[in-house]
Amino acid sequence: MPPNKNSEPPKSWLPVAGGIIFVGVIGFIAGRHSVAPQIIEREKIVAVTQTSAVPLKPDAPAMVEIKAVIPAPTNNFWDESRWRELDGQLGTPARNQMLAALLEKLAATDPQKAMALAEAEANLKLRAELEQAVLRGWATTAPLAAAGWALALTDEPMRNQSIATILASAVATNPSSAIQFASQLCAQHPSEATVYGSGLISALNATGNFELAAQFAAQGADTSRPIWLADVYSQWAGLQPEQAAQAAGALTDPDARRAALNGLALGWAEANPAGLAQFALQLPADGTRGQMLNQALNQWARVDAVAATTWINNNYQQLGGDSDSSIATIATASTLPPQTATVWADAISDPARRSETLSIILQNWVHSDPAAARQFFSTTQNLLPADREQISAAITGINPQPQP
Repeated sequence: MPPNKNSEPPKSWLPVAGGIIFVGVIGFIAGRHSVAPQIIEREKIVAVTQTSAVPLKPDAPAMVEIKAVIPAPTNNFWDESRWRELDGQLGTPARNQMLAALLEKLAATDPQKAMALAEAEANLKLRAELEQAVLRGWATTAPLAAAGWALALTDEPMRNQSIATILASAVATNPSSAIQFASQLCAQHPSEATVYGSGLISALNATGNFELAAQFAAQGADTSRPIWLADVYSQWAGLQPEQAAQAAGALTDPDARRAALNGLALGWAEANPAGLAQFALQLPADGTRGQMLNQALNQWARVDAVAATTWINNNYQQLGGDSDSSIATIATASTLPPQTATVWADAISDPARRSETLSIILQNWVHSDPAAARQFFSTTQNLLPADREQISAAITGINPQPQP
């Protein structure tokens, strides 16, 4: 049951700093581009030394060579006759996928030939798919060389998509080497570092390498670090919230910890707001707890306001000073009927917070049921003058008084 003015109000908690943003890697358009490939001879085990295929800025530090021992994948054979056979067939999704698979295999040993075949395709959409397949195969043996081809592209969305493809393939082959490669890439291209680092983090998260992703993110530049940390912990918390919470809590840098907790709250609230609320309740009563509780309750109230209300009532004593914030969160949930929401809002002890919450409710209510909203407005004593004036103007705008 929701509270009334004579009952103890529910409360809320926990905080996590602002929403963050997530920087996505842009999709790409087809086109023909020059290639500076590197042909790799493979045996059962091949030692590969990767070097950049693209000239660096004069004042940029030289790329550090990364040596990786890469096991040759099974059935990784180029079949020239099969390529010709498929190339002569009418286009279908299945046929195009087989063409891409063949080029991905070829690119591991002969990226120059593979890219030439991809760029010879007249269908622009298929050409783009084949180029990405070549980059996937190329990146398994020489990601820096593949990146050299991608970085030479003039189309930014295509370039970013190609780098993301290379990073995903490099992570699948060897996550540790992929991190070294991405670190060098970000150092050589600082203006694109946030996007490239986000591509690496997405690839690491997709393969469950959350701890590696978190370590990489924590070492980012000031402009990239908050975005990367929020991204890592948001995705991590969506799958392994307790592990993500433990890792975030272990961060000693206050700014890094704040960004990680922000991402943690976003991801956990989307996956399990009740779980996040319960976790936040165990934290010390500070700003972080309050922000995290608000994040959880906002999401929880959207999907099940009754359950969120019951939880607040059952945990009222523990919520302490966070009760007003918790009640306001529930009261302003879009799923709560305004007649019920105003009962919750009236239970807020702080006059300014109570008036602000009622104002939010009434601003929506006057549009859905102006008569009922006007009736409540005429009787409530819990609106401060500024909020009362604002709501009065809103009601008048919807129900203008007749002119004499």
